[in-house]
Amino acid sequence: MKSEQDKTEEALAGHRQGDEIDALSVVLNSNIAFQLTSLGRFHEALAQHEKTITIAPASPMGYA
Repeated sequence: MKSEQDKTEEALAGHRQGDEIDALSVVLNSNIAFQLTSLGRFHEALAQHEKTITIAPASPMGYA
């Protein structure tokens, strides 16, 4: 049985693949930031949030 961390890592990998296809997706970038936070990778999560804000500064998703 997979652990929650393993599931989060798999989800992160899938979202990163999606980001390669659509790097301007606010939803994908926000989800990546959330997953990085869940994994305790806070510096990477902050950078991802900053990317989301750059893409769509009016979207609340980058500020979550």
